[in-house]
Amino acid sequence: STAYTYTVSAFDAAGNVSSQSASANTMTQSSSGSTYYVATNGNDANPGTETLPWLTPLKAWTMAQARDTVYFRSGTYVIGSQIWTKYFGYNGTQANPILFKNYPGEAVTFSSAVPTVFRIEKSYNYISGINFVGAASTWFQVSYDLAVTGFQLSDYLSKR
Repeated sequence: STAYTYTVSAFDAAGNVSSQSASANTMTQSSSGSTYYVATNGNDANPGTETLPWLTPLKAWTMAQARDTVYFRSGTYVIGSQIWTKYFGYNGTQANPILFKNYPGEAVTFSSAVPTVFRIEKSYNYISGINFVGAASTWFQVSYDLAVTGFQLSDYLSKR
């Protein structure tokens, strides 16, 4: 994966730079990884494409492999049972993590009352731009039975 930082500057008609600018950071995957989509109107029998997305986070964690990016489209995803990756799913690698993130510009929320929602037993799963709400006492339990490296959680909001 490659990390990029973008800075945007505004110029007037005379070419003078504005005193206001904005910066943004993003991470991209290698071009050989797959891109998948999850949407609240999807179906887990779908292939996970932009036009035929999956429905559940469980399907995303089951299918995504190293170098893959999974985009969650706008909406709230209610998680009714624990997602434990010990028995399914794949490891990413340091050079090719698995990215789970919100679709650019869209608000994504995971909601659950499950006591421990995610038991992550796979390495190099990066989660970004997803908000977590609900009565869950623990959202992520990492490395419960197996050694896990490279787990990252960023750009999130958690509320009970």
